[in-house]
Amino acid sequence: MAATLRKTLLQCAASGASALVLALSWVPDSHLARLPLLPARLGRWLDSGGVMATARTGLAMAVAATLIHLARGGRAPLGSAALALALLAAAEAGQLLLPNRRADPLDLLWGAGGVALGLTVALALGARQVPVRQDSARPDPAHPDPGPPTDSAP
Repeated sequence: MAATLRKTLLQCAASGASALVLALSWVPDSHLARLPLLPARLGRWLDSGGVMATARTGLAMAVAATLIHLARGGRAPLGSAALALALLAAAEAGQLLLPNRRADPLDLLWGAGGVALGLTVALALGARQVPVRQDSARPDPAHPDPGPPTDSAP
């Protein structure tokens, strides 16, 4: 039960982070300080210009990639990387359709770096998880349980 709840929460968090990446990439104005959902101080820091103008893509993608990989149960890191990179490509491609936004190759590089960082974090977190023991294991029909050992010596 706890494992199912954990997996569901991770899937919701990964979906929410992915939706947030797309929403923030596709808002008509790239100034995040003007968005009511972000604290003003955080928005000003993210809008400070210079390296931060493109590094914020990497930060968002690191969080999203971490959650995507954990939500997938730690299976196939390359599959998680492909999903995260597809999210990054969709976020940047969507900006091509907006008149006040532009897709930036540096955003793609920072985003790819964020994906690599996020997967590294997810793999480190996944290695620290204790596997959940199944309370009721199903018997394998090919290998029936012989039962308790019996003493057949006379």
